[in-house]
Amino acid sequence: MGACKKKMLNAGSMVLVYLNRTCFRGKFVSVKTQGNANIFLIDRGYTVTVALANIRILHLDLNQTQLPMETLAQASEFILSRCIISHDALLSKIQDEIAQHLLAFHIDDKVCFLPKKFYYNQESGDVKFVTLSIDGAPMIRSSIPSNINFRLPNNTVPVNYIISLRTWIHEGNFTFTGIVTIDVQPTEPTDFITVHQDGFTIGDIRLTSEDAVIPVEPFEYNSTLDFLTIPTSVDLSPSQIYSLRIEYSGTLRDDDLGFYRSSYVNENGDTIWLAATQFQTGSARRAFPCYDEPGLKVPVQVDITHDPSYEALSNMPDITREENDDGSVTTFFETSPPISTYLVAFVVSEFPHVSGNTSRPILQRVFARPTAFNQTDLIFELSEPMLDKMIEYFRVGYPLPKLDQIALPDFRYGAMENWGLITYLEVLFLFDENQSTYADKMGVVSAIAHEYGHQWFGIHSRSNSITKKLNEGFASYFQNTAIDMIYPDWHMIDYFTVRTLQDTFRNDALEISPPMNEYIEHHDLVTGLFSQMTSAKGFALHNENYRENYKITIPAACIVQMFLHAFTESTFLKGLEMYLNDRAFSIASEEDVFSAMEKAVDEDGSVPADIDVPTVMFSWTSQAGFPLIEVTRSYESDISATTVGLSQERYFSNQTNSPNDITFWIPVSYTTSHSPSSNDTRPDFWYPPTREMNFTIPTLTPADWLLLNKQASGYYRVLYDDTNYRLLADAMFRNISLFHRLNRAQIINDAYNFVTIGRLTHSQFLNTVRFLENDNEYASWYPAITAFTTIDRAFSGHEDYPLFTEFISTLIEHLYDTVGVHDLSDEPFLRKYSRPLAIQWACNMGLVHCRSDATRALRELMVTGVEFHQNVRNVLYCAALRSGNSNDFHFVWNRMLNSEDVSVRNSLTSSLGCSTTRRLLRELLRSTVEETNDNGVEYGPGEAYRVFSSVYQNGLLGLDMAIDFLREYRHQAFADFGFSSFENIIIGMSQRFTDLVDTAYTERLIADHIPFYTNLYMNNNRDWLVQYGEDVSAWLRELRR
Repeated sequence: MGACKKKMLNAGSMVLVYLNRTCFRGKFVSVKTQGNANIFLIDRGYTVTVALANIRILHLDLNQTQLPMETLAQASEFILSRCIISHDALLSKIQDEIAQHLLAFHIDDKVCFLPKKFYYNQESGDVKFVTLSIDGAPMIRSSIPSNINFRLPNNTVPVNYIISLRTWIHEGNFTFTGIVTIDVQPTEPTDFITVHQDGFTIGDIRLTSEDAVIPVEPFEYNSTLDFLTIPTSVDLSPSQIYSLRIEYSGTLRDDDLGFYRSSYVNENGDTIWLAATQFQTGSARRAFPCYDEPGLKVPVQVDITHDPSYEALSNMPDITREENDDGSVTTFFETSPPISTYLVAFVVSEFPHVSGNTSRPILQRVFARPTAFNQTDLIFELSEPMLDKMIEYFRVGYPLPKLDQIALPDFRYGAMENWGLITYLEVLFLFDENQSTYADKMGVVSAIAHEYGHQWFGIHSRSNSITKKLNEGFASYFQNTAIDMIYPDWHMIDYFTVRTLQDTFRNDALEISPPMNEYIEHHDLVTGLFSQMTSAKGFALHNENYRENYKITIPAACIVQMFLHAFTESTFLKGLEMYLNDRAFSIASEEDVFSAMEKAVDEDGSVPADIDVPTVMFSWTSQAGFPLIEVTRSYESDISATTVGLSQERYFSNQTNSPNDITFWIPVSYTTSHSPSSNDTRPDFWYPPTREMNFTIPTLTPADWLLLNKQASGYYRVLYDDTNYRLLADAMFRNISLFHRLNRAQIINDAYNFVTIGRLTHSQFLNTVRFLENDNEYASWYPAITAFTTIDRAFSGHEDYPLFTEFISTLIEHLYDTVGVHDLSDEPFLRKYSRPLAIQWACNMGLVHCRSDATRALRELMVTGVEFHQNVRNVLYCAALRSGNSNDFHFVWNRMLNSEDVSVRNSLTSSLGCSTTRRLLRELLRSTVEETNDNGVEYGPGEAYRVFSSVYQNGLLGLDMAIDFLREYRHQAFADFGFSSFENIIIGMSQRFTDLVDTAYTERLIADHIPFYTNLYMNNNRDWLVQYGEDVSAWLRELRR
């Protein structure tokens, strides 16, 4: 019968995307090339970009045999357990509809699902249908009718909460009971109260006023809106406060949302359970009935009854712990200041903790499971100085008496800034000095700095759903400032500018990127905007490596940096201090930020009097994207050269037919040959929101270079004419010290992105980056390697590819000689980021002493047995095997097979394919499939797939051999690897296609499995060579003369 076949998705199809254990709904827009990656664009009212490798959207074949219904029910249960969808009120109802809407088919021992029929609701206009993939993730679901209001009625508001909970988590009993008492005040005469609840069995409901009982009618529940509505027999008066008491029971959830259960296995092999919370956004209703909207801040009092062997934590310090007659204890906590429901938190566990200095006014404690507690030293040592530095920097105190931090085995969002009780996923909290890498350390430090920043931005001064993204920007930017105050040699602002700013440019250059102050109605879309497209104006974790990527692809943070430089740091901080003090414990709007900043600017006179600060800032928060400034110069005479023409437009990374009529108030700084310093980043002038303008530089001559945007502090790209690029390139090649490292990074990143949209040629870009042979800064090399990666993969099919490798070897030699192959404990932190880049690229491009150094290091390891440092292990094994012999290869292979250290096995697995010996690669490929595994090599879960991938990912030789192997053993590989892994292999190979591999067979191989990708990848690479290959080749040949 064959495998499930896919069909092309049509634009406008409603899809349910399974991504990183989360499902979200949206409208399929298109597939686009973004940099060197291909992505789906999914429209959710804002845009989500999803890498092809992470998405599952399948249309399946109808011509199959139906399974018995009991098999369908069992498969559906398994499938839904794979996909966490319950945070979406509508998607969670899919479980009730599966049996009615689907047919199941048996295909090659796998189950495929198809929509049984379409359902059209004439009243709502909603078309409902469901498709599930063989991987088990729901794929296509109905759209949300646009006319539904998901926000609570505003006829009543909370005044305070008392939450009483009882849990038996210590014995693995997931039931909990609760009583919530909400003091409620009507805003108008009304005969009903509506609160949120999701997933509870509601018991007794009692409403009183001054000890008088108010009769209530049977409650009503809207499962789509999560509304619990309680009708009253009499009208409630706005002049009175009523006490609403609700008894309820529920089950601790298994999706890491609301009040959920988690577990770990202790040293004795026993499963130990704990209960924790995650309420952002719209999930407090899954722990207690409440007004679950962030704009409603009231005091909260919590008490939790639990087993005495466990400890209960909440936002506030505990007051007392009382013993009960049944042997349980109840922990009572102090009443909190006014707080939004999504920042309420509690944890019940038997975790040990370590306390900070108890004589300090703010007690800090760190909690983790017993078997990981020895990995909390870094975060404990960092906690007190981090808080002190932020209090000193912002000049606003931390208002609570304690701040706890806890590492959780299961946690959806990486970290959460709950007031007084910050929760983390373990990978962002635990650090082992002997095993963790420099990137792990940065991830841990960045996580705590970010969450501590939220204790001021987003909690101390609470935002509405619009200003939330601006507060994310503050926390995201100032996390770097805080780290630099503790670790000055880390240069985190450099890292932010090079990594975060440049990544944000990529994400925010899409046509459907939203503005910062976009208003979202549905609570799930608010969550999505916060967690998915906060890459557009908030923050998002990159799930492939939490620690390495706890960086924020967020325009708001980049805009914060721009205005800090434009207004000066001292004035900007004064404005923030005013804002935080004025809006303490209340809801803030972006106008409050603008007003405070205007007041500080006026007091300090830091911008011209005719510049209206709120207008300037609003031009950035109310509009999508960022500008491109194009610079036009005249070189005809000394007189004409003094006038510089500018034009601005919104920058797009793809061709668009949308009108490009967005303009901004842009702070512009510049430097020239006559005054090359970039230390003063204050704007030399403000570019108003007009398409074009001119300005004059009296000292500028035709022979002078001009550079805009000192230290890349402004959130915009700059495009120069060819002559100015040549002047800049020659000047940087002669003396890079004239140019700030962040400006060198900016020039590289801007120039290559202009190449990708056709505004510059590859030869112009390559000429511009010649200065790299004298540059050893990570800031310059990170954007350069990003560009070279795309060129290298595409140009490798050209006959002049050896000229390219020779050019890169020349460029990178100085960097490699600076960093070497050995990790050093007393070196600048960013050098640890440079070293893997230098080793990988210098050795890959054939730099002789790089390969000899790497091979020498491996042979020393073979003698001493001392493992490579974890900071260089991955790249150093690969580099050594590129020129290693059979003994070297088999030593590494056996070391991998015999190691019990998962991190070592992963490093060695990915390195084996780096060999350049055909016989060894053939032996390696054969070991990955059972039928050809002649030596009986035993791999762990997923390792055979990673070994195979390491072969085709390491150059044309490996790609060609992988294709040859699949020509003979394709069916066996498909059976052993499974559908998803085999699909990823085919996609990965197609991305590396060049004219030097077997075109006809590769196209058949891909067409048999994933025809959608054939043109997308393979033709892209061929088209690149046709369109750009000769330009690159001609420049390289000219350089060699």
